[in-house]
Order: sequence, then C-alpha cells, then structure tokens
Amino acid sequence: MAARRPVAVDLFCGAGGMSVGFEQAGFDIALGVELDGFHVAAHERNFPYGHTLGKSVAELTADDVFARLTGGTEVDAVIGGPPCQGFSTMGTRDARDPRNDLVGQFVRIVREVRPKAFVMENVPGMLSGRTRGVLAAALEQFEAAGYRVTLPVQVLDASRFGVPQQRRRLIVLGLRADLPGEIAYPTSGTLDRPTVADAIADLPDVDGRDELFARNDAPYDAEPLSRYARVMRGAERDPTDFGYPRRWDSATCTGCLRVRHTAAAVKLYEATPPGRMVPSHKLPRLDPDGVAPTLRAGSDSARGSFTAPRPIHPFRPRCITAREAARLHGFPDWFAFYPLKWHAYRQIGNAVCPPVAKALGAAVLAALGIRPTRPRTAIVLGDRFRLPADRPRSLKRIPQVVHYPPVIERLIATRFDAARKRLTDPTFTFADVQRAVSDTGVQLTWIRADTFLGEIARSRNVRKLLAPCLRRGYTIRKLTDGEAIGEFVAAGHPEGIEIKAPPLVKAASTRSERGCRREQKSLFE
Repeated sequence: MAARRPVAVDLFCGAGGMSVGFEQAGFDIALGVELDGFHVAAHERNFPYGHTLGKSVAELTADDVFARLTGGTEVDAVIGGPPCQGFSTMGTRDARDPRNDLVGQFVRIVREVRPKAFVMENVPGMLSGRTRGVLAAALEQFEAAGYRVTLPVQVLDASRFGVPQQRRRLIVLGLRADLPGEIAYPTSGTLDRPTVADAIADLPDVDGRDELFARNDAPYDAEPLSRYARVMRGAERDPTDFGYPRRWDSATCTGCLRVRHTAAAVKLYEATPPGRMVPSHKLPRLDPDGVAPTLRAGSDSARGSFTAPRPIHPFRPRCITAREAARLHGFPDWFAFYPLKWHAYRQIGNAVCPPVAKALGAAVLAALGIRPTRPRTAIVLGDRFRLPADRPRSLKRIPQVVHYPPVIERLIATRFDAARKRLTDPTFTFADVQRAVSDTGVQLTWIRADTFLGEIARSRNVRKLLAPCLRRGYTIRKLTDGEAIGEFVAAGHPEGIEIKAPPLVKAASTRSERGCRREQKSLFE
C-alpha cells in the first residue's frame, strides 16, 4: 500500500501558484478556497483531483474543510496569502483597510483546523508603516493558538529560487507546538537562476499572427534551449518535483493572445533599449540577459481588478503575452489561465511563484519528518473552463446581463426531472454558476456571487432573463446563509425575484442603442 501523501489546504488560493509549488514538494492539494469566480475556474481546471470552494474565507468553517477531506484526514499544512493591498507599498498602506481583517481570518482557520504547520505569504510592506501592528497581532494570535512561529520572519526573493523575476515576499512559518523543532526558512531553490531569454525564447512568436487577436493558443515555434524551458515544457523532469504528471496537449502553447498597440506605442517601444523604462508609460522593457522586475496584478483604484501592467518584450515592440509572463513567474506550461487577457495577467500577478512555494513546501516536510513520494497516477487536464477569449466587437457595448439566460437554463436543466416535472435540488452555489458559464460557453468578462442575482433583479428584461425557469413554473430567490447563493422557487413565491411588467420601449436615440437592442432581441429569441 502506497504511503499517504501529506495534505494541504490553500486559502485565498487564487489561480493556484502556492498550490503548484506545494504539490511539487510532495503535498496533495485537498482543498483550495477562493472567492473570485475566475480564479476558482482556473484552480478547478488545474487541480481536478481536489476540491475548489468558491467562498470567502471569512465565511469558511472547519466543518467546510473536513467535509471535503477524504475520510476526515488530518490537515498537514494550511497555506495561503491573504489579500495584500492593505499592506502594499504600491498603495496607501491603510491600517483600517478591511482586507487586513483577512489576516485574522487566516489565523482563525489555523486555530480551528489545527494543521501540523502553516505558511502565510504577504508583501514586505506588512513589516513597516501603519500596518506593522497587523503582523504583530497575528504572531501573538498564532502563539496563543498553540503554534511556534519561526522568528524572525523573513522576506524571500524569488530570483534566488530559480525564478527569472525579482519578487520579494514576506513569509511566516509556523509549526504546531506539540511537535518538535521548527520550520527552517529555505535559502535557495533547485533550479539555476535563468535569464529572461532562457525563460521565453522558445515560446511562440505571436507577432504577425492576426489570428492570435482572437485565439488563445498556438503551436510552439522552437525547441527549448535552456534547462529552465525544458522543465517548464515538461521535456525534462526536475528530480525534486514530486507533483502529479499532467497529460495535456504539449504541442500547443496556451496564453498566446496578442494585445493591440497603437502605431505611436509601437514606435515608442522600438526606441526604448532593453532594460530601460518606456518613457511616459511607466513600463520596463525587459533585459534578455537579466531578470524581470516584479510582475504586478495592477495598481489602479480597483487594486488590480481590471488592469495589470505588462512589461515590454525584450526583442519585440509589444507587451509580453500571458504565457511569457507565466514563464517569468515559474508556472509550468501545463498550467492554463483564464483565457481573457486581463484575467490571466491578474492571476499571474497575484500568485506566489511556484518555485518559491515548492521550496517552502519542502521545508515544511523536512520539519515534519515526511519523505516525499512521487505519485504514479497522471492527471488528465480538460478544457472545460476555457471560454471564448474575447467578446466580439459588436457585443462590447451590450450589458453582459443579456448573456445570463443560457446560464440560468443550464442551472435549472441540470436539476429538473422532466418525467416528474420537478426539481431534484432547488439550490445552487456560485461554483454551480461558474460551471454553467463554462458548460454553455457564454462570454462573460466579470461575474460575482454577490451581484449575479442582483443584476437579474434590477434588469429591465427580468422576465426574459428568467424565461428558462418561468417556463417550468419557477422563479429565483436569493439566499444569504450557507454556501448556496440562490434557490429556484415556485413562480409567485413572495420572496422570489419580482417579475415586473415589460416597460414601454422608447425609440432608440442613437445608433449604438439600436444595435444593442437588436443584439438583445437575437439573444433572447
């Protein structure tokens, strides 16, 4: 009988940077917890053997965790990085930022689940300024919960762990007090320090390929020249990689969508030498013989929700593709990101570099006295979450709520017993909504659990939006307790979404409004 692989729970898992590294160190990722639906979709695709829970960690309980572990297995490690915007030097570092409270939620889950060890990641700005008290309080709470924190806490640079990127992150390591010893901070990774050129030179050259304005994948152009590239492509196995082998289309590279640049921008990029900042754009042009600066999710007022600054390619007058960014971050090529460009960049910029996470996972196993084992089972990766890469231009002015009917149709159809003319399970979760989006292939750029039903209720076309369930005699009501976000109830239920009379339609005042109305009509008919 094969030895049990240690189990990790990844909080605030994002797309799965920490999960990749800990799996490669020898852990099974039993559960990932993430509120953002696009991150949930990516994590589910890349770690199909575990569970991904689309839920806020603030609402997570120990019962939620253990219910998803096989046989109630003890958790060996709780890992994760609470949102860092409240601590980042790119922002205001406001001690009152509500996202700082999520550090306390991480501590709470550790206290309730009682793992053998924990690893918490955040930005170095947590060590100074007005937010340093949050870290001090967290360390005291870890100690009170019965954990021995390795002090002093350290800041690790990804470039020292075989990542072609300068990326400094604060790491907090803790071991349950009833276990001997402590977790030692790793000092380096297993791969030699590659350059930017080592990392991306073999990737598809997207320039001149107009089809990549709409298509996300392309065949590789060249053989990998560096050991780093060979490992990322799966052509050479790192002997210290204890992750599950992945089966995927290894001849095709994902994340190759092009970005349209103006002629003026192209001219400016061409005039900027590698290793220098592009004037007025505040973007670096990568040095092929050096390492990349820190890849960021975004620094606008939305804290990276809608923008992601992208460095300029060292040889081409364009920003780097999502796959080139992933290579600079340490993600293997089998790892697929959400196909929309800004989602992919955001997922990469928010992620822990997998080689750093792998070194941390190995340090945890060493402290626990667990020898990693290499799994024999291969993971077959599907493409269920790969929605169309970009909306057609004709749809860009149309409120995306008009795309909801097929999602609702899928939600109710999977629960409706046609023979008995009743629902087998009336409730649905946000994860169910995400699966319905994926299965139907509709083109949504943004969807959140807290706004999905609200947008339907506020819509002028609520009757058309709910038509799929009204035909079966149901409407929808919002749920706020537990994991479910909504429930199908009998039409006319007092708590259901109100079905208003259709409003009087005024004559279209602009060409765009007429086009929008025509598109809506075609979608609903």
